[in-house]
Amino acid sequence: MRRLHLLIAAGILLAFVAIAAPRDWKKAPAIVQIDTQADIFAMGDVHGDYQLLVELLAGAGVIGGIPAAPARPVWIAGRAVLIFTGDMIDKGPDAVSVLAFLRALQPAAASSGCCPSEPDQPPWRPTPAL
Repeated sequence: MRRLHLLIAAGILLAFVAIAAPRDWKKAPAIVQIDTQADIFAMGDVHGDYQLLVELLAGAGVIGGIPAAPARPVWIAGRAVLIFTGDMIDKGPDAVSVLAFLRALQPAAASSGCCPSEPDQPPWRPTPAL
């Protein structure tokens, strides 16, 4: 069973998992389509708060505790998908650490077997233009 986890940081993350009104897919197509049976984590509104970012991800079981340095995360979520929705660095106290962490997180996940290492085999695919 696929599960969607929403990690809410500083502020409010608006997530629409199921909407009563139908979506017009021609006017508002998906940007990326993910085919997975793994857990999906969605996170946004970190606003440069590195400590909050790593505490939320560690608490959710995505990374193995608070990294010794921002560039040394340990991915423990297996083949889970982690989506960042935006506002990761604006307004915050430690944007440089957030950026260093995010740059290191994808290779950490790939080296743990999360996703294919070949760039021509991404775990996602762009939705074709309609």
